Amino acid sequence: MVGVVSRGGGLAQGATVFGSNIVYAIHQGQSTNDWQARGFGGKTNKNRKSRFIALLILLICVGFAGMAGRLPDRPDFSANFSFDGTVNNAGSYANAIYYVIFAYGAYLSVLSLDQIKSSNLTVAANLFTKAFGGVFGSQVLPVFVGMSSFGFVGVVTYSGSRVILEYAREGHLPFHRLFGKVHPTLQTPIPALLLLYVISLIFLLAPPPGTAFQFIMSFSNYGDYFFVFLCALAVFLLRFREPDLKRPFRAPLPLVAFAMALSVYTLVFVYIPPTSSPKAYPYWVPYVASISFGIVCIVLWVSQKKKKKKREKEEKRMTDSICSLLLL
Repeated sequence: MVGVVSRGGGLAQGATVFGSNIVYAIHQGQSTNDWQARGFGGKTNKNRKSRFIALLILLICVGFAGMAGRLPDRPDFSANFSFDGTVNNAGSYANAIYYVIFAYGAYLSVLSLDQIKSSNLTVAANLFTKAFGGVFGSQVLPVFVGMSSFGFVGVVTYSGSRVILEYAREGHLPFHRLFGKVHPTLQTPIPALLLLYVISLIFLLAPPPGTAFQFIMSFSNYGDYFFVFLCALAVFLLRFREPDLKRPFRAPLPLVAFAMALSVYTLVFVYIPPTSSPKAYPYWVPYVASISFGIVCIVLWVSQKKKKKKREKEEKRMTDSICSLLLL
């Protein structure tokens, strides 16, 4: 269940970025509208290819051009690449790992710090607007930025629906017979897709306006880091319990230890009040909600396992009874 909801959160996350960039392109970067972004995001649940690699290459080239001083209104590099104003708060650093882990240095070579802070989810669109200007920079390229997230949504839709399908077939979901069905003609798990869509809509619409992306990142990634910790712990246990086991790939233990330490840090230190907290809800809400949901999932999993075990015992008893009658 945690994996199912995590994929629904990832789907909503990509959809939010897509919607924000499309709204940016419509208004030529002059205004934003959170509910319009959510509306566009709710329509992205279709599997299409993106141009992410080409867009990333363009982003890198623009970054190098900015560093070389080939773009207008060059930002103050001494301010952008300095540590002035750095906070000494462990909670703020833990939150930063959740929110800016995929940030690109190209932004700092083209945009000022104030522009980056005010961009929210459209920082790449702002970068292209400043670099190219006109319709191409303020409308065309932001659409392609949105389309890269659109492709991510397609990937999560395809993989997430198959995860739900297999969970259901293993009996780990309520109404597993329904969600374990595949359309006979389309060969597509329609019920699983609908469940994934409903989960993503809840993530899109439930958080207060302006906080959907931040809440999704915190809620989903908290569970992800917990499982990263468990995986790293399992690597250490297997390495020492079965040192001679042949492995196709051996993860370097220092890197595994680093992943474990990072996971512990992000799981524990997010409960230290950060310097800047969300205004719509207490900073700890998404993390406590993620833990609470995990506990509910464990209870549901245990309940489903008991039902499955009872069902298997009943089937075995009936089979034994039939065999006894046949032998008579």
